[in-house]
Amino acid sequence: MINDRMQLSGLTATNLKIIAVVAMVIDHSAWAFVPTYTPLAALMHFIGRSCAPIMCYFIAEGYFHTRSIKKYALRLFAFAVISHFPFSLFFHKVELGFSLRTSMIFTLFCGLVAVCAWYKLKSPVLKTLAILACVYASTFADWPIYGVLFILCFAVFHYNRNLGFLVYSGLVLIKLMSSVSVSNFSLYTFIPNLGMLIPLLFFYLYNGQLGCKKGSKTKWLFYIIYPLQFIIIVLIKQL
Repeated sequence: MINDRMQLSGLTATNLKIIAVVAMVIDHSAWAFVPTYTPLAALMHFIGRSCAPIMCYFIAEGYFHTRSIKKYALRLFAFAVISHFPFSLFFHKVELGFSLRTSMIFTLFCGLVAVCAWYKLKSPVLKTLAILACVYASTFADWPIYGVLFILCFAVFHYNRNLGFLVYSGLVLIKLMSSVSVSNFSLYTFIPNLGMLIPLLFFYLYNGQLGCKKGSKTKWLFYIIYPLQFIIIVLIKQL
């Protein structure tokens, strides 16, 4: 009975995905409607930085729990293609979507392929080359390099969460330091990036439960809202 209560406490996968979606909308709304170098923008981006690490975490989780890795990867790639056009319209003002830089869903796809390479390829050389290729491919998308590394971190240390979270914190620290310029330091750009540490609290509160009925369409929540919110925000700006 006590164990059952412990499993029911905390945050479910559905709870975390909803948190990620809310953080994402707040972040993109800030880019669209709030001047960048202001306290309000810094606060909104600070909250928004929670989204990507949470989604990276669930890509790693998905590798271990999905029934078909192939279908999972195809679904990610399909939505990466679908999301490219709204993403390009929103961030690059490219109406027909002909932008070389694409959305974060492609980075999530690259991360999943990297995890497959880690666990499926026996040759250390092929494994390394495949992962490096995935990291390079992510440089054409949002959350380049680190998105793939976050996913790999969560997947490689799937059975040792504390060590995984420690490595993740190290990656965040490296990303923070690499984005700091002594000659051009600004709290308005540094503080938002600290938001990448917020998900650690959520991960510790995660109880490993799905949080919805089996067969629920909740898994489509992020896939659908991600491109849709770009379209809605652009339409609001036009009006």
